[in-house]
Amino acid sequence: MKFSLLFACFLGACALVSCGETNTSTSIAAVGLPANSPSTVINRPEGWDGYWYSGKAEVNTYTLTLDRYGEKRVGDAILVFVAEPFLPKTQVKDDGRPTKEEDVSVLKLNRIHRFTTGLYDYSLMLSAFTPVSRDQYPHTLKTSLSAQDWCGHSWWQLNLRNGKYESQHRSYFQGEADGESTLAGVLLEDELPSLMRLDPKKVPTGKQQVIPGAMYNALFHAMPKVQSANIELITKGEESHLVLSYAANGRTLTYRFDSKFPNKLLGWEEVMKGKELSSATLKHSAKEAYWGQNSNKYSGMRETFGL
Repeated sequence: MKFSLLFACFLGACALVSCGETNTSTSIAAVGLPANSPSTVINRPEGWDGYWYSGKAEVNTYTLTLDRYGEKRVGDAILVFVAEPFLPKTQVKDDGRPTKEEDVSVLKLNRIHRFTTGLYDYSLMLSAFTPVSRDQYPHTLKTSLSAQDWCGHSWWQLNLRNGKYESQHRSYFQGEADGESTLAGVLLEDELPSLMRLDPKKVPTGKQQVIPGAMYNALFHAMPKVQSANIELITKGEESHLVLSYAANGRTLTYRFDSKFPNKLLGWEEVMKGKELSSATLKHSAKEAYWGQNSNKYSGMRETFGL
């Protein structure tokens, strides 16, 4: 039986069972996932299945501060993490339609940044689809970004196929007009938040080849390319820092997250050559089945999330 059908049944029954740092075949059977699913072959931290396969997404809101046109801007960032079935070849969510393709479990990140610059505003949204099973799928399968402001909009996408990333972009701006390229299948800056949520201990550290974040590329009108970087994981009691540093331009991105599971992302700081580019501080975090909360009666929840 396809993983997506069993997964849906599991969510409906809410059979939540924690699993430890042992072979997950026992816990997978307990929560009703198929033994041959790629999501079964990785050892996940204790409590991971119960938290992420609960039928709800984790919704996080942040106060976002960033530099744009030489001035400080304040806006909102929203990061939504949710586990869902994904078709690795077609590279879309498996919504139950007939297919011969075997789906895999991914941790999806939807990341939204919104801010204003004087009269007009910006809205950027990134989606990243990172397999739960890192031993079978060592890289994020897909990322996509859409960026809008009053001047125009841009779209970027990376698809992992045959060990390399197929890059596509479309843009209003002349220097970023329609184009396609192929990049090495290396670490993505945009998958780091998801890797921290999978298991911070397994995030690659040291010298790495990395493709910088799509939001950074969009705001600075840079084309995606592989760069040398260093990654360091620093534990400071209850809080840990994941530090990504690029040698070429002196840009450093530091993610702050809770040292204890489920390793919630507390905020971040982005600096280049001593100048702060952006920072964010967590306002509110909650598990919600937000897709069912679209009635006007739920509008008051936005105030709870600081939106």
